[in-house]
Amino acid sequence: MNRITPRQWAILEALRDHLAECGVGLTVRELGERVGLASSSSASHRLHRLEAARLLTRSGREWTTVTLTGAAVKLLAHRPLVGSRRVV
Repeated sequence: MNRITPRQWAILEALRDHLAECGVGLTVRELGERVGLASSSSASHRLHRLEAARLLTRSGREWTTVTLTGAAVKLLAHRPLVGSRRVV
């Protein structure tokens, strides 16, 4: 994946925050609600794209078993801040 879209950044950040709080990933429906996606199908498609880009991995079939890869953690850590919002 050459470029991370604003929505993908939002998904990665939502997963990172939820994993830190709860220790498990969000369901597809919860993730869609958090980042403003209209359908669970859209959320699932975006998760599959991030998984194909090797930014996410799962230990089971469900998305609640998701973890961020080292590459995703590195991307999130190096994303510059502007004011209180991150630059895309």
